[in-house]
Amino acid sequence: MTKRIIWLFCILIIGAGSAMAQGGQRRTVEERVKMTMDTLKVNLKLDEAQSKLAEPIFTDYYKSMDELRAAGTPPDRTVMETRTSERDEKLKKVFNGDQFTQFKAWEQARRDRMRASRGQR
Repeated sequence: MTKRIIWLFCILIIGAGSAMAQGGQRRTVEERVKMTMDTLKVNLKLDEAQSKLAEPIFTDYYKSMDELRAAGTPPDRTVMETRTSERDEKLKKVFNGDQFTQFKAWEQARRDRMRASRGQR
C-alpha cells in the first residue's frame, strides 16, 4: 500500500513538472482585454466612461495582433509598431495626459518583465 502511494505521488510530481515545462496556452482576446482593463481601472483610475471607450480599442488591437501571429511566419515588426501606434492614438483621446503617460510606463514595465522572464528560460 505504501509503495502505491509513493508511486502515485511520483507520477503526480512528474506530470505537474511536465505540464509546467510546456508553458501555458495563450489567453483569448477576451481574457487579455479583461485582464488589461482590470489592471488599468485600478492603476490609471479610469472612470466607467473611459473603460467603455478603451475596451473596444484593446479588443481590436489584440485581435489584429493575433491575426499577425496566426499567419505562420514571424510578424513584420513595422506592421506591429504601426498597429500599436494606431492604438495609442485612439487611447490618447480616451485617457488624459497623465493617464496615457502612466499607461506607457506600465506597458514598458510589462515588456521588461516579459523579456527578463524569457532570458531566464
